[in-house]
Amino acid sequence: MTTEPKTKPFAMLRTLYRPFFGMLTVLFLLLVGGQVLFLLLPYLQGKIIDDLAAHAPLSHSFMLGGVILGVYLVANILNYIRERYEQAHFDYGMPQFIAEHTLERIFRFSLGQHINEHSGLRLSVMNKGNDALIQFINMGVYSFLPFLLQIILATAAIAFVSPVLGSIVLFFSLIYVVAQYRYNTTFFPTMKENRKRWNDQSKYFNEALRNVKVIKLSAKEDAIVREYDTLYEDKAQASRAIWFDYLSSYYWRTTLIYFGQVFALMAGVYLVSIGAQSPGSIVMLIGWMGSVFGNVGNLGWVQRQMITQLSDIEIYHDALEREPAVKDKTGAVELGSLSGRIEFRNVSFAYPVVPGEAASEASSDNDEAVSEESDVSKEILRDVSFMIEAGETAAIVGHSGAGKTTIVHLLLRGYDPDQGSVLIDGHDLRDVSQQSFLRRVGYVPQQVELFDNTLRYNMTFAAAHSEAITDAQLDDVSRKARIDQFYERLGEKKFDVLIGENGVKLSGGERQRVGIARALLQEPDILIFDEATSNLDAENEAIIHEAMGEALKGRTGIIIAHRLSTVRDADQIIVMDGGRVVGVGKHAQLMETCEPYRRLVEHQIITV
Repeated sequence: MTTEPKTKPFAMLRTLYRPFFGMLTVLFLLLVGGQVLFLLLPYLQGKIIDDLAAHAPLSHSFMLGGVILGVYLVANILNYIRERYEQAHFDYGMPQFIAEHTLERIFRFSLGQHINEHSGLRLSVMNKGNDALIQFINMGVYSFLPFLLQIILATAAIAFVSPVLGSIVLFFSLIYVVAQYRYNTTFFPTMKENRKRWNDQSKYFNEALRNVKVIKLSAKEDAIVREYDTLYEDKAQASRAIWFDYLSSYYWRTTLIYFGQVFALMAGVYLVSIGAQSPGSIVMLIGWMGSVFGNVGNLGWVQRQMITQLSDIEIYHDALEREPAVKDKTGAVELGSLSGRIEFRNVSFAYPVVPGEAASEASSDNDEAVSEESDVSKEILRDVSFMIEAGETAAIVGHSGAGKTTIVHLLLRGYDPDQGSVLIDGHDLRDVSQQSFLRRVGYVPQQVELFDNTLRYNMTFAAAHSEAITDAQLDDVSRKARIDQFYERLGEKKFDVLIGENGVKLSGGERQRVGIARALLQEPDILIFDEATSNLDAENEAIIHEAMGEALKGRTGIIIAHRLSTVRDADQIIVMDGGRVVGVGKHAQLMETCEPYRRLVEHQIITV
């Protein structure tokens, strides 16, 4: 239990901070210089006291005062140099490096892992982890190391001048440090669990903010506030118990320091009384002892802060160091253009679940029905086989939970099948480079996700060379995606108009059209529409249907939809039921031969 902080977060800290070791060394040396200078101050003050006691010329004291001023000025210059160096090489470089590391690690995870994670919780963990990494190194360099350095240097100086006082200071300091260390070996895992509880609270808070429209439409504002208060109080009660225990331990250790200070002071008075030390030397020693005992107490406070940060860092580390669900093989095939032939061959699949985590967010058709009690969910796909020839458009239909969206997730290689194979142009997807494949696949989901940026940025985002796309090309794609039908709403800025967070300034149908345009500018060989018209009214559905038909020309297409008007013109319709393929054919053929399809139409699960 006590080895956890050494094995995981510290290994990551070494990796993250390694590029900055040279800078940190320079900063440390500058700090050492400053600490040594401040050790001179009690020595010089003691000399002034001795001069006064010996009735030395006043000019001598004034000279020492000048030296003290010089020490202050040199220390000030050193601090200025150090802070300039920090600003130039460290203060901005470290946050940038940590943020890049976070993004790189997050992007390693498969599409399926991102789909099945709680986005609000992930955001909270990443933000806290990033902040903790920066605060941890800042606290270590600018507080922990200077305090420790002052303790060591001042104790050594005291021991050199007076071994008796040095022994007293060392004895009480060691007792404090050992007590602090022993307490922290139990405090760290407790604090880690406490931070996890607060992450749960953050998850609830983020959920409330994310679903504010649903809450208001349900008139549940007061209920949500009460639920939040109850949840918060539960977390706070556990947290209070931890901190009350910490405070009891902290003030017990502080009392120990007070005994040490008074004991050392009385010993110094005794040494002066017997003539073993001069009054000035005692002033000097008291100054150094104050530095030792004061910084021993400060060291405990800093250590507490660093432990709190370390618990956030470990949670962040655990989140980032999970294995990606999908990895490229060594020597994975780099695909160029595709003809677009798709084959599912005896595919079976169940969504994995990380042990101990809550069931993840379900997909739009609830395919990811998982259990918190086991490491693997129930099987979603069972021995699924079908073929889509290059250039064909296939529609996939079925009840919610039948496995439609799971097929798309496997095709996009969010996960690999447990059994069987998914093949593209005869290549098993497990043998193919993910990026080279995904560059050739366009995807338009039920809810198109847009950036808080310009229409141009969102339309061109997936293109290989977005900066080279001209307004003429945008106009051409806008015609195909029917964006040209709302040009007048864009105003003079047209493609450079800001569309707001997640495209809030656009209607649902307009956002779908932007999603289609984005997919088209990617120039894909395979185009997937996943419930792209399910949330639209009849007028917008007709517009999107036209845009889909235009977009699918010359490409292999997959359409998941509930509207008969969207699927009946497909080259083939694949009917899913209970995770199996129960029918493949045209609409008229399936109405005669496939009972599950006929029931879908009759029960208006596929609507006209």
